[in-house]
Order: sequence, then C-alpha cells, then structure tokens
Amino acid sequence: MRTPVISLQNVSLTLKGNAGNVNIIKNISLNIDQAESVGLIGPSGSGKSSLLMLAGGLERASSGEIEILGQVITEMSEDRLSKLRRNNVGVVFQSFHLIPTLTALENVATPLEISFSKNPNKHAIMALDRVGLSHRADHYPSQLSGGEQQRVALARAYVSNPKILLADEPTGNLDEENTKAIVDLLFEIKNENDTTLFLVTHSRELAKKCDRIIKIRDGKLL
Repeated sequence: MRTPVISLQNVSLTLKGNAGNVNIIKNISLNIDQAESVGLIGPSGSGKSSLLMLAGGLERASSGEIEILGQVITEMSEDRLSKLRRNNVGVVFQSFHLIPTLTALENVATPLEISFSKNPNKHAIMALDRVGLSHRADHYPSQLSGGEQQRVALARAYVSNPKILLADEPTGNLDEENTKAIVDLLFEIKNENDTTLFLVTHSRELAKKCDRIIKIRDGKLL
C-alpha cells in the first residue's frame, strides 16, 4: 500500500478570538497521494485556506496528526519543519507575495539561495523562461501586471522542484485571460514533474480540472 504524500488524521485547529476560542478545522482526516491533484472548495470562512496551511506545515494543528512525505510534523521542531518545507513544498498565494524590492529573477532565486543551492540565478532564469517571463527578469513586481506577477510566483514555487505544491486561490486576483494562462501553466508544470497539487479555489471550473474535488463547510469535510 502506498504511503500518502500528505496525511491528516483527526486534525483540528482552534484559534483564540476576541470572543473566545474559534474552532476553524474540526476533526478532519484526509489523504493525498503522489502526483494527485485535489481541489478544495467551499464558501468563504469555511476553513479552506486553514486546511491548506495545515497540510503544508505552515500552520500548527491544535490536535490530531499530520504527515508530510511519511514524516510526522505535528511535534516536529520549527527548524526541522522549515527544512522539510523548504526542500519539498512550494506555495502559490492569491496575492502573489512577491518581495517588492527584488526583481523577478531575485524573487525566484530566493528559495534556492536560502537552501544554498548551486547556481541559483541560472535555475531561476530557467524557471522564468518556463513561464514565459525570462525577458522580464530584471523588472520589479510594481512593473509587472497581475498575471505576470502570478507567473513569477509560480516560477518561484516550482524552481526547487518541490514534491508538493499548495495553491491558495491562485487565480483569485486575475482576469479571465490571465486565469486561463495560469491554470494551463499550473497543470502543465504539475504533470511534467509529477507534483502533488493541493488547490483551494472558489471556481468549480478550476476544481474540475483536478483528479478529485473535496468540499469543506464550517471546518468539516462534506
């Protein structure tokens, strides 16, 4: 039997709010396999992004057990968890999260530099070329359109060849034309690299491109 790339068992997330504790994720169990694409849909405030962050080790669970690539991360030290994420998990956000003072090339090269990879700029320019933006390598985020910024963010997420890609509303801030371009790139690169894709979206059309759709409401999977 294959070991899931991502495994959540009876996972809950409770955060402190002004009016007391808020139960964001409620006893969720979920397995995602190697190279599988999973689309997570649900209404605003249902816990979609929180579940995605838990699955990638970007948020600590209040209870339950989470495994990434066969390693239990629930009690893992922040240093070990950071290294696991750095080497294996790429993330694309709705609002791009590019560093405004760095060029496109520097933004893409940053994760490689953090992991002390050889020739970070060489690999970064190859990643930018893959998303059709090598000619914009010296431009800053403010000089790029929204679609171009998201392509830079996608190049940055994939430049380290992660085994897992998390995408949180990757087309939420884009028009129809740029949405199609980003979606096509996302799945092309995912298929080229046999990457496991866990995708949060409000778009049922985007979710339908995934191997499997799961729905969340009020912190519970339906």
